[in-house]
Amino acid sequence: MDKNLYYVFSFNNVLTEMVHSFNYKGMDENYLIIDEWMWQSHQNRKYLEKEHLFKKVLFATPKKIPMADTIEGYEQNIVEYYDNLFRNMGVKIEKFAEIYTVSFEIDFLVYLCKKGIHFNLFSEIQTIGLTDKQRCYNGAFDLVGKYGVTLLDKYQILEYDNPLLKRYFLNLDEYSQKVINEIPKLKHFKLIEELKHLQKKNKDCLINYFNVPRIEAQKEDVLLLTQWYTLKDGAKWDNTDIIKMYGKLLDFFASKENHIYIKPHPADPMKEKYPKILPNIQTDTRNYPVELLTLNLSGKFGKVMTVSSNSINSYHEATLQEIVTGIQFIDIWRNLDLYYIAYFLFRQLKIFFEFITFAREDAYVMNLLVKNMKVSTTTIKFAKEYQLQPNTFYLIRPQEDSEKIFRILSEEIGSAVFLLNIEDSYWFFQPQYFAIYENVIPIKIVKKTLDHRMTIEKQYLFLYLTDKKLRSELKNFTLQKENFFEGYQLEASYCELLEAKTDYLLRSRL
Repeated sequence: MDKNLYYVFSFNNVLTEMVHSFNYKGMDENYLIIDEWMWQSHQNRKYLEKEHLFKKVLFATPKKIPMADTIEGYEQNIVEYYDNLFRNMGVKIEKFAEIYTVSFEIDFLVYLCKKGIHFNLFSEIQTIGLTDKQRCYNGAFDLVGKYGVTLLDKYQILEYDNPLLKRYFLNLDEYSQKVINEIPKLKHFKLIEELKHLQKKNKDCLINYFNVPRIEAQKEDVLLLTQWYTLKDGAKWDNTDIIKMYGKLLDFFASKENHIYIKPHPADPMKEKYPKILPNIQTDTRNYPVELLTLNLSGKFGKVMTVSSNSINSYHEATLQEIVTGIQFIDIWRNLDLYYIAYFLFRQLKIFFEFITFAREDAYVMNLLVKNMKVSTTTIKFAKEYQLQPNTFYLIRPQEDSEKIFRILSEEIGSAVFLLNIEDSYWFFQPQYFAIYENVIPIKIVKKTLDHRMTIEKQYLFLYLTDKKLRSELKNFTLQKENFFEGYQLEASYCELLEAKTDYLLRSRL
C-alpha cells in the first residue's frame, strides 16, 4: 500500500479523512499534515495525537513561505519549504496524497504538481468555485498575492482534466449536483451517507476519538445548530445580536415548554454566552463534528433548527421536523415579528388574495412562516417588476422606491396593497401621500417586558385597502404573542392614523 499523506484544515476535514479511510483505504500508513495555527488553537488536538490513528502528525504554516521576485523563485521556495518539512519529520511521500480543505491552499497543491504526485482533493464546491472562476482567482490572490492567479492557471488547479487530480465535493446544492453530473471526472463524497456505511467498530472509534456524548432525545427536545458568520466587510460577526437572532428563531419555532439543546459551531464566538443569556438552555461547547451526534443518539428530536448550517443534513432521520433558514435570515430576523403579524392580518381578512413582494428576502421569510407555523396555506410570490393585477396583495417595504409605490397606490385598482413600515415612517407622512390616507389602516405594534411594566419598542404596519368592508373588519384586530426567549410580550392592534403620525413626529424631533 502507498503511504498516504492527509492534509487537513479543520477538524471536520479530519472527520472526512477518517471516514474515507475506514470505508476505502484503511488507517495503517497515514500521515497527517495540519495547519500549525489551527492545531495550537484547537482543544481537540489531543485526539489527533493518538498513535493508533496517525503514524505521524506534521505541522505546516504556508504563510511562512517567503515571496520571491519571480514566480519561478516563489515556486522554488514552495518546494524547499515542503521538502524541508517532510525531511525534518522523516516522511517521504512519492506517489499519493489526500487533501481535505475548505479554502485555497494553493502552495501545497503547486508542490504536489511539481513533484508529479497524484492527489485527491476533497473540498466544498462553493469554495473551489466550479461556477465562479473569478472568485477563485480573488481567493488565490488574497492567500498568495500576485502569483496566485498565475499558479492556478499554470498548474490547471481549477481545471477538471488535470491528470494528477481527482476532485471530490462535499455539501452539494441542487445546482452544483447538476453540474457534477455533467462532468464525469468529478466525484461526490457524501459524508452523511458514508457514515451509515461504517462498521460498528469504526463508528465506536469515531465516537471515542471525538468524545461524542450520548443523548436520549424525545419529541419535546429541540436541537439548535449554530454557525459563525462574517459581515460584509469581512469581519467576524461577534456581538450579542447573534444570540438575539437565535432567540427570535426559538420564539417562533419552539416554545418555553421545549427542552432546548444548543450545539454551537466550534468557531461560534458566542458559544460560551448562550446559557448565560437564553433561559432554560443546555449548551454543549465541546468540539466535535455535530454530524457524529446521530451515531450516539437514542430516539428523535422533536425539531432540529439552524440558520445556514449544512450539518442539519445529518438529521433527516433523527428529528420529526427540520426548521432550516438560509444565510439571508441574518438580514431579516429583526422583522420576524412584523411578518408574523402580517400573516394574521391576512388570515383575518378571510379572502384568498394572491400575495406578491418585490423583495426576494420578504418572500423567503414569509413562506418560511407559512411552512413551519401553518399560519396560512397561502404562498408569497416574488416579482421582479411592478405589475398591477386584480385580487392581489402587494407587500411593499418603505425602503423601496417611493415613486413606484405611489404609482401603484394612485392607480384605480380594486386590490389591496400591504405596506410594511420598519421604523422609518418619514416617507409615508410626506404631502404627496395625503390623498391615500382615507384608505389606510394603521396597526400599532408594541413590545413590552413580560411583566408589562415597560415598553421596549413601538412600530407600525400600514395597510392600504380600497375595500371599505375590509377596512371596517380590521378595526377590531388585536394580537398578542409572548416572545419568551427574547423576553418581551408582542401586542398588535388597530390605531388611528393621527396617533401613528404624532408618534413619528415626536421621534423625528429627538
